[in-house]
Order: sequence, then C-alpha cells, then structure tokens
Amino acid sequence: MNEKIRRELEILAQPIDFVALEKSGIISKAGAWYRLHVPIFKLPDHLDAKIREVSYDSKGTKVKFYNTSRAEKLLKKHQRRPCS
Repeated sequence: MNEKIRRELEILAQPIDFVALEKSGIISKAGAWYRLHVPIFKLPDHLDAKIREVSYDSKGTKVKFYNTSRAEKLLKKHQRRPCS
C-alpha cells in the first residue's frame, strides 16, 4: 500500500473521543450534529480530517464526522495484504 494512503487511513481510523472534546469545550452535541466552539482551523489535526459535513447557522458552525470504523476495516484489510 502506498505510504501516504496508509498514513491517511491511520489518521481516519483513530477513534474520536467525543467525551474529552466536550469536556474541553471544543464541541457540544447539537442533535445529529456537533457544534464547534473553536474555529475549524484550530481543531486537532486528526479531527479536521474526519469532518464529513459542515453547516452554518445563527449560533455558529456545526459539523458531522465520518464513521471511523470504515477506515479501521480498510486499514486492517490492507495490512494483511503483502506489499506489491
């Protein structure tokens, strides 16, 4: 597997610790969305890569995240294959 792709998959496969992010005041749950309390560019590197959708309203920015389990499965699948 291409090294760059493998690194990206590793980042995407890292689980998101929503509890810690909420406690630190970075995000809060807003229905099916998470409201950001910091600018997107100040999010931790692994987190901004996982944003699936962004929406703006009168209260600020809301985001939805990709499910990390798909990236985990893909990474495991490619780790089992020998490099070509």
